[in-house]
Amino acid sequence: MKKTIEFGIFLFIVLLIYQFVVIFLENNHIVKYDITINDEKYIIEEEYVKNKNINGYYLTLKSEDNDIYTFFVDNKYNKQKKIVKDIKVFEKDGYKCLYPVIPKKDKNLEILCSKKHQIYSAASLYKKVNMKEFISEFEDTDKYIEDNKTPDSMQSTYFYSNNIFENEYYALYKYKSLYLYNREKKSFYQSLYPSDVYDNSLAAFIDYYYICPEYNSGDTTDNFIMVNIKTGNKRNNFSEFSINYKKSYPLGIVDNKFYFMDLSSKTEYSFNTKGSMEVEGTTNNKYRYYNQGVWEDKTITEFETQKIKFNTEIDMKKHIDYDEIYETDKFYYIIKDNKVYKVYKNNYDSKIYLFSIKEHSNVFASGDNLYYISGNTIYKYDKYGHKKVLFDDELKYHKTANTFYAYVE
Repeated sequence: MKKTIEFGIFLFIVLLIYQFVVIFLENNHIVKYDITINDEKYIIEEEYVKNKNINGYYLTLKSEDNDIYTFFVDNKYNKQKKIVKDIKVFEKDGYKCLYPVIPKKDKNLEILCSKKHQIYSAASLYKKVNMKEFISEFEDTDKYIEDNKTPDSMQSTYFYSNNIFENEYYALYKYKSLYLYNREKKSFYQSLYPSDVYDNSLAAFIDYYYICPEYNSGDTTDNFIMVNIKTGNKRNNFSEFSINYKKSYPLGIVDNKFYFMDLSSKTEYSFNTKGSMEVEGTTNNKYRYYNQGVWEDKTITEFETQKIKFNTEIDMKKHIDYDEIYETDKFYYIIKDNKVYKVYKNNYDSKIYLFSIKEHSNVFASGDNLYYISGNTIYKYDKYGHKKVLFDDELKYHKTANTFYAYVE
């Protein structure tokens, strides 16, 4: 009898270990379950995903009205299943707003609302619908307020500090200096060149670095300057290669490497965030060309005559209708008919309305935020809404792809 009990305990322990190993090694799962709130049943599809970019849960809630709300939360639950324990519901002015309740608070989780089968972010309705009391149960409502009254100024550049969070770092190129801003250090700058350089096309922002050649009185240099936009630290990176920066042009950024072509020497180079420069290319006088995720061979003639650049555009036309699209790890920002939406990667059919947009340029996503320039102002969108972050009159005249950058941790 004793042996039977001991053997049963042994089997139970083995089973527990097996379940733990299976859960630990699991990279994805999909489970469906339902929760009933106020006599309405919500079908929940929970998809756990782990890859090189994300580790978390997509939560898709479907109401009896067939409205689909999609959320994302980080993996803080040891890959558990059925993590939604409750749903908080708020209804006002024809809008129904949902907030899924999970065991631990998650910075990604947001309130979503619906009306006539259109999904809205709570931030898009904050000024229109009185939901402050409901939001205050889960978030600091002050974060939803745009504060443009007291910007921090640095010469003619103004940073709207109260609209900037601790995990955001900003950089603005101003001809011979890089103007930097974060909440810890406030505004400061790093000198780059002794005199103004108006054409910085051979510069790039990669990760949290600004990279540019050392422009001098001649045409060539063997030094690339790197500025850490989080700290402002600058360092020189001398190479065995000397490039003609006046006869070079950028190809693009792939996997945190900046590629460019020096037509004077017919050489393709790459520069990485470790500060090293390498010669790229293949055999038989072929050169590397990146085309929507695939590396191809091109001849030097195509670079010389057409100045072709890498094709890094995202093509999701088979799945989503859009005029412009910008990718984050978890979702896409799309612009359609001057309206901006969020579309999660697990559910292309559900568009979340964020805000309306008119004149815009230099649009890009960093972290989960979207940034763009309109006139002389730079705006951002995050889960708390659409706000100004920077103002400078020079933006009316100088706003290339290398003018402004934001790094979000």
